[in-house]
Amino acid sequence: MSDEDLARLQQALDAVAIVGARYSPERQKLIGK
Repeated sequence: MSDEDLARLQQALDAVAIVGARYSPERQKLIGK
């Protein structure tokens, strides 16, 4: 894998983590929504 591939993979993982945190019930409880 090239550095470019690794960078793309990291961006995808970051996006998944952000969406997962946004929609997880535990996170919503912490936010209070």
